[in-house]
Amino acid sequence: MADLVAQAKTASPAIAALIKQQTLLNLYWTHLTERRSEIRMENRAAWKALLGRLGALGSAIAVLLGIRAVVRRLMFKHVHDLDTQQMFLTGERLLWWLIIIVLVLFAFAFDLSSLATFLGLLSAGLAIGLHDVFLSIGGHLLIVRRFHVRIGDRVQIAGVTGEVANIGLFQVELSEIDAGTEKRTGRVVFFSTSYVFVSPATPLFRQLNVPTVAHT
Repeated sequence: MADLVAQAKTASPAIAALIKQQTLLNLYWTHLTERRSEIRMENRAAWKALLGRLGALGSAIAVLLGIRAVVRRLMFKHVHDLDTQQMFLTGERLLWWLIIIVLVLFAFAFDLSSLATFLGLLSAGLAIGLHDVFLSIGGHLLIVRRFHVRIGDRVQIAGVTGEVANIGLFQVELSEIDAGTEKRTGRVVFFSTSYVFVSPATPLFRQLNVPTVAHT
C-alpha cells in the first residue's frame, strides 16, 4: 500500500501536467472552432458584398449603354455633318471609357483617400497626354463654328493660299493656289487645327464674295 501511495505521489505531477495540457488543448480547440466559424461568416459576407458590387456595376453599365444608344440615335438624327459626327463620336468614346474606369474604381476601391489620389493623378495624366487632342478638337470647333470655314472656301493660313479640300478633326487640307497666277500649284498643304491656339498670332483669312478679310 505504501508503495502505491509513493508511486501515486511520484506520478501526480505528470498527471497534473497532462490534465493541464488537455485543458489547454480543449480551450485552443474551442477558440479555433469559433475562429473558423467567424472566418466562414466573413467569407460569406465578402462574397455577398462582391456580388452586390458586381450587380450594381452591371446595372450602371446597362443604364449607360441605354443612354449611349439614345445619345447616338439623337446625334445621327440631328447632326448631318460628317466631321461633326466624328468629333461627337470621339468625345463620346473618351467620356464613355472614362466613366467606366471611374465606376470600376468606385465599385472595388476600399480606401477612398487612395482613390481620390489616383483619380487626381489620372486626370493630370489625361490632361497632359491628351493636350494636343483637346487643342485640335477645340481648334476644329473654332474654325468650323466661329470662322465658318467650309470645304471649297478659299483661305490663307500663314501666308499659304489655297482652297479647302478637307476639314478633319485634327487637320485642315488645302489645295495650294498661286496668289499671282490664281492657278493651282499641284501641292497639298496640311495644317493642324490646333494652330489657332498654339499660334494665335498666325492669321487665317477667308475669301468672301466681297473682298473682305476675316482673321483670328
